[in-house]
Amino acid sequence: MDVTEVLQLADHLVFQQTEKHLDDSQQTVIKGVWEGKTYDQIADLSHLSERYVRDIGYKLWQILSEALGEDIKKNNFRSTFER
Repeated sequence: MDVTEVLQLADHLVFQQTEKHLDDSQQTVIKGVWEGKTYDQIADLSHLSERYVRDIGYKLWQILSEALGEDIKKNNFRSTFER
């Protein structure tokens, strides 16, 4: 699965839960986490604050956890989506 497929799946799951599509910041966090980057690295590359990136990630993991019925975190996001 490549990052484009991951973004499509994540967008679908988020839309099911919130009726909103992923915004640019959410996509940036997903891409960065998929590539194994830290929140600090994602923040630096995207010119966002680390705190903001962490907040986006936290909210995304909650939404995806609810959609998939399992606990999703930054450290298991990729392995969960690769299944």
